[in-house]
Amino acid sequence: MFKKGVYMKYTILLISSLLVLSFSAIAQSTYRWVDSNGQVHYSSKPPAVVEANVKKPEAKEETTASLAARLRAEEKAKQENQKEQVKDNQVDKKEVDDKQAAYNQAAQEKAAQDGAQLKVVCESMRKDLATYTNYPRAKVNVDGVVRRLTSEELSTKINDLQSKIKENCQDY
Repeated sequence: MFKKGVYMKYTILLISSLLVLSFSAIAQSTYRWVDSNGQVHYSSKPPAVVEANVKKPEAKEETTASLAARLRAEEKAKQENQKEQVKDNQVDKKEVDDKQAAYNQAAQEKAAQDGAQLKVVCESMRKDLATYTNYPRAKVNVDGVVRRLTSEELSTKINDLQSKIKENCQDY
């Protein structure tokens, strides 16, 4: 008939209502008086000699209905807080996914740019290899002076270019 949690809620509601009502029954009056020396005294019993001011405790009674309303409001606030946390987690996950997608796109664009640059470099190395193979004796220095390469320099240049092309330019 009832779920297990319903009995627990009613039991807690009943106990808390009884506690609230019992506190007001336990509260006592407090007596305050000043003695002949000007000293202020507080007591739960009235003094025998001096007239005392009676200070009654402020009774803050919470009725069962108001207690139940407060508990319902707290439960509703708790549920709303949980819904808000779930929503925040979904928003955070979406932001992370968006950032990851942007990062992946940037990485792909950079890889494409690097690939284009590598393609240009590979074409340049192939042209240099063809030049050294077809015209083995000519070399232009930085100064613009043309000189002939020795056979060792030529074979070193050709071997270096072939190994670099083999390592880096297989896909291009």
